[in-house]
Amino acid sequence: MQIATPLGPIAADPAKVLTFPRGLPGFEECTRFLLVESEELSPIQLLVAVDQPDLMLPVLSTLEFDPTYQPALDPPLVRDLGAAGAAELALMAVVTISEEGRRVTANLRGPLVINPARQLGCQTILPDERYSLRYPLVGGANGGGGA
Repeated sequence: MQIATPLGPIAADPAKVLTFPRGLPGFEECTRFLLVESEELSPIQLLVAVDQPDLMLPVLSTLEFDPTYQPALDPPLVRDLGAAGAAELALMAVVTISEEGRRVTANLRGPLVINPARQLGCQTILPDERYSLRYPLVGGANGGGGA
């Protein structure tokens, strides 16, 4: 399968397509996504909407910058993703890069939760205000622990 994106065509293995049954907030109609790696952006990846390939979100595994980030996930969410427990799930943060590229932040309040074994995912909004919407990765003091 080929996906035509603004960055050029991407060859996609249909078995690697992630399904977000409810879409993402603001993009509910987009339910199929592909994680795309790029040497230029590494370790940041792009989450590309298969059916709307101009929608590409930079994302980063939370393990890349804070291995202690383990927010409490609602048990129904874990079950909906077909997991026996939160340990089976991968967490990713949507990344924002300022226009000049000097400030890079991660949204820890709204992580993407993915069950890699089932290729299922969702974005959840955490009620815990300890987690920042703009956790500084570059261009700010890194406070640790998601504060």
